[in-house]
Amino acid sequence: LSKAIRNETLKDVFQPFKDTYMAGRLTGVCRKIIQQGSGELGKREACIASNGCILEQFPLNKQRPLSYTFKGTYQLQTTPNRDTVALSTSISKADLTGQPKTATHVQLTLAMATVSKHLFNTKTKTYQPEHPSQNAIGLHLKSQPIAISKTPVPVQLEANLPLTEPLANTTAIVVALGISFGSLEHNTMYDLKSANAMNIIKIL
Repeated sequence: LSKAIRNETLKDVFQPFKDTYMAGRLTGVCRKIIQQGSGELGKREACIASNGCILEQFPLNKQRPLSYTFKGTYQLQTTPNRDTVALSTSISKADLTGQPKTATHVQLTLAMATVSKHLFNTKTKTYQPEHPSQNAIGLHLKSQPIAISKTPVPVQLEANLPLTEPLANTTAIVVALGISFGSLEHNTMYDLKSANAMNIIKIL
């Protein structure tokens, strides 16, 4: 489950936000999800769609959760077949805290990963995804850099998952939201790493 969230598409996206032990902490929470699954001990189903609520608000950096720098509210919406996820929020200077004094711009990152239910295979003695084609699909997008001095600014991010089939009810979408601060030079955002923060905000 943890590896499906930290898939090839998202591992570089997570890198600026995570602490040294993020993978281990995430694996620990996923182990708790398995403990809540149905089935006999040692072979319980691993289903984030059913038991993943304990992942919500998981900080990629334990010392710097999203609330460390962003106090604003946000809303998530998805289509009935969950092929599109939209985030709506507003960036206001009053909701920004802890950013470096030299930061002039702020940027949001929306990231998501699909995680199929995993079942224990008694022959191989390993967990395998129930729907392999729906597992470990990663997607991310960023807002435009926003000048802090010109806030409040509404932000809407909409992501279309590259699906070839409807998602099963037992396949979860793990959604993360990150914030970074920096300066804008020649239309390029240069992050100040000390204020990056990202949480898993919702299981859809």
